[in-house]
Amino acid sequence: MSFELDKLIEMADQSVAKRVVDEGDGSYMVLARREGEEYETLDLEKYMNTPRRAAGVATLRNPASFISYVNDYKQAECTQLFADDRSVTAVFNHHARHALDAGWSDWRAVLELKYTPAWTGWVGMASKGWMDQASFAEFLEENYLDVVTPDGAALLEIVTNLKLASASVVESKLNPSTGAIRLRYEENFIPQGGGDAGVLEIPSHIGLKLAVFDGGEVFDIEALLRYRVANGAVSFSVKYRNDLQRKFDEAFEQMCSAIETAVELPVLRGRMAA
Repeated sequence: MSFELDKLIEMADQSVAKRVVDEGDGSYMVLARREGEEYETLDLEKYMNTPRRAAGVATLRNPASFISYVNDYKQAECTQLFADDRSVTAVFNHHARHALDAGWSDWRAVLELKYTPAWTGWVGMASKGWMDQASFAEFLEENYLDVVTPDGAALLEIVTNLKLASASVVESKLNPSTGAIRLRYEENFIPQGGGDAGVLEIPSHIGLKLAVFDGGEVFDIEALLRYRVANGAVSFSVKYRNDLQRKFDEAFEQMCSAIETAVELPVLRGRMAA
């Protein structure tokens, strides 16, 4: 107990308060402050040199920081981890394991997982539906490094050719052996990297490597590339062969497993009430 708190209790005892009782949680109950008045509890912890116990919430932005923080402060008997949706919460003063001792559960660390820009971009692009040729080419120019099939250099050539092929499509043909789309344009442009004049071949699918969360594992995602021709203009859309929700769940489970291993504590699936 600090000198300041001693003096406060002494002053209270000498004035209108009849008795000061330690509640055991950093607060003090004043009994019979004045004749006939109800009891009241005063929070005097702020007058102490140090808090009586740890409390508060630390918010971490990546798994490495969360793991480091938990390892610094965990106590095996009363630290519990919960995982729900896109967050993992460590409660340091939870109820004691294998005992009836209750904890305040108000000292926590929260990992708020963030989607990577690549994941947000590709998922968001797919949700837009059909895109005109210029918008599709611009998106690929900004995100081709996420593509592994075809490789980035090959995709960049396709992007460049898409910008050059600005005239109306007069013929489209599907290659049944590869699934690739051949688009023939009225304008007799020469594709970069070789190929028939006026002809552009579009792959039927795009293989992506994306991390769902910042600091998380990278996953293989296969995107189906679709096109349509209307009024002499080509539009493109991307659909995913893989179930993106399943990939999200897989990424989250991997993240939780990695945390369990690193902090040597179980991660329960659920949420701790505030």
